[in-house]
Amino acid sequence: MPWYRIEMSSDVVPFRAPGLITEFSKAHISARAPQDARVYVRESSAGNRTYCFSPEAVALAEGLLRSFGATACPGEPDLNGFRLLDL
Repeated sequence: MPWYRIEMSSDVVPFRAPGLITEFSKAHISARAPQDARVYVRESSAGNRTYCFSPEAVALAEGLLRSFGATACPGEPDLNGFRLLDL
């Protein structure tokens, strides 16, 4: 399974980001919180956010991620400038 990415513009971040993280956290907890299911985030100076989900994270909630517009990455993303979310 590939890495997935979700991009959010600053105008939707306040409305969509909390729902994404809450729903993904529920899936993560339901799966007994596997440590290899990682989510990274980077916020631009303009407030746009990019989320990257490891293949193990995608396996937990692929449908949810797609409902937020997730797209598959062509390979492992460059995570420079991202921070690991504490789920």
